[in-house]
Amino acid sequence: MLHFNETKRYALPEIVDPEGNAAPQVVFEPFKGFEDLFPRFLTVFNNNRTLEFVVDKEEYAGQRYFFKVVLKEEGLNAIGFSYYFQIEVASLNETANFPSGDDGRNETNAGD
Repeated sequence: MLHFNETKRYALPEIVDPEGNAAPQVVFEPFKGFEDLFPRFLTVFNNNRTLEFVVDKEEYAGQRYFFKVVLKEEGLNAIGFSYYFQIEVASLNETANFPSGDDGRNETNAGD
């Protein structure tokens, strides 16, 4: 769960084509029929495979957001694997319980 005024970063694992015959491609898309619930606070950094969630607007609070990640071979639209994600942002009256000394950013080392 994310909270207002919180930033979280997640480094994705390296994607490789085990056959070595095509470059892997990662595509981020909204769920079909849920386009209005795609997290606008999500930024994707393809150069270091990092997802960054910056919950900096009160309007995001108390909502659920949905997106999918499609892994496929470059140039082949029909073949791929979809992974579905749901992100929940706490309401404004819910407080974050961060460990002592943690500012809530909870970032991973993404090799910036």
